[in-house]
Amino acid sequence: MREVTLRHDEFIKLSSEILGIGESFSFQAHGSSMYPFIQDGNILTIESVSYPALKVGDIILYKSLGDRLVVHRIVGEKKQTDQQFFLTRGDALFHNDGWIYSDQVIGKVKSIQRDKKLITLDQKLLYLITYLWHKLYPIGPFFIKITLESKKGLSWVLRRFQMLKAYRIIARKLINNKINYHTATEQDAFKLSRFYGYYRLPEIKDPVGLLKNQLRNSNDYGYTFIASEREKIIGITILTTIPANKIIYPDWWIFGLTVRTCYRGAGIGEGLIHMAIEKASEKGGTRINLLVFEDNKVAANLYKKMGFYQISIPELDEQLEEDVERGNRRRIIMSRPL
Repeated sequence: MREVTLRHDEFIKLSSEILGIGESFSFQAHGSSMYPFIQDGNILTIESVSYPALKVGDIILYKSLGDRLVVHRIVGEKKQTDQQFFLTRGDALFHNDGWIYSDQVIGKVKSIQRDKKLITLDQKLLYLITYLWHKLYPIGPFFIKITLESKKGLSWVLRRFQMLKAYRIIARKLINNKINYHTATEQDAFKLSRFYGYYRLPEIKDPVGLLKNQLRNSNDYGYTFIASEREKIIGITILTTIPANKIIYPDWWIFGLTVRTCYRGAGIGEGLIHMAIEKASEKGGTRINLLVFEDNKVAANLYKKMGFYQISIPELDEQLEEDVERGNRRRIIMSRPL
């Protein structure tokens, strides 16, 4: 199946035209409001449906009054003066969306693709589960909230384990050998937009297009390095120069080193930094710099291990001190020669 990226207005127009001729279409869902039944990254297939055929329990794609596209479940319906209305709500939410007109409905979710598993919504068992989820509201959203809080606690425990030397030795053997490292290209734009969470930012109208432009113009925007396991991005960092302000930002700089929590301690951050160092050397750089939070001892120790040490750039020091005065965490400058 060919994958295309559309602007919001293009998506609304094209989906309406496809459903208008009785065909179905698929797109990738984003967000967590329909968790656990629809998860971030699932592929939804939408089919056309006549309004009288819609019922409580159906999952619909509709256009909100704010011109946003929403995939939520029908939890109520009513008729007034020959006009049909639906009440919708996300399965993970404690509040309803409010009543919508039937002509706001674009289509109905027919199936959900999760990895290689296809879930059709006409299954009797699934219907029973969603029926109970709706009838026992708000127990479902409350359970999700408790689960997420538990995950935060488990994440805290995991981070403590990742600080142990024995954990790091084992993680490098079990995880790092499975990791692929490469310099990002335009083909990575969609996955990067999801990794960054750009789709959640309404002010970014075309996140994939924005990233494609940046990735094809490395002289202006620098290089993005990716660590991935199979098709999933698990770590990134950016190497760039800032020609417009060489006094504050001289030489090459590493920004935005990020590794997913469950993969930390396996040497992935080190692998990404090595890629940045090699690229800066290849481009004729003589020094590479970065910023790190002063209280992030784990990151600072990693950089020291790789030959970085704390330096001072007076003009940048002033900006960093102003950040602290505004209540932000203190950052320090670290650097190493190439």
